[in-house]
Amino acid sequence: MPKRVKVCYTLASIALAVGAVYASPARLVAFGKEGVGSIDYQDRQQGSHGTYVQCYVQDPDGDVDPLPSGGACPHQDGTPVTMVYTADGIGGPLLGTKSSYTRAVVICAMGELAGYSLMVAAAVITGCRFAT
Repeated sequence: MPKRVKVCYTLASIALAVGAVYASPARLVAFGKEGVGSIDYQDRQQGSHGTYVQCYVQDPDGDVDPLPSGGACPHQDGTPVTMVYTADGIGGPLLGTKSSYTRAVVICAMGELAGYSLMVAAAVITGCRFAT
C-alpha cells in the first residue's frame, strides 16, 4: 500500500473521530427544539469510578432528563434555563441556544467532509495504481 494511501486513511480516521465528538450537539441543532425549561434537581450517584453529581432538567414539554455532561447544576432548582432538546432525550438536552452550538455543527460537518473526502482520495489513488 503506497504511503499516500496510508496518510489519507490516517488523516481520514482523525477527521472522522473529531467529527464524531461533535455529532451529538450537531444532531440536536439540526433536529431538536429550542425552548425554556428549568433546573429540576441534582442527585449524587454511584458509578464505576466512584460517586458523582448528576444534574437533571425539565424540558418545556415536561420531560425530566439528565444533562449529558454530568456535574453539579449550574443554577438552583427551579431556575429557568434556555435549552436545546429532543422529544426522545437522546444526546441532550443541552443548555443554551441553538446558535450557541454553531461551532460544534461546523466542526462536525468539517470533520465528516474532510474524512470522507480523504477516504475517496485514498480509493482513487489505489484505483489509479491498479489501473496502470
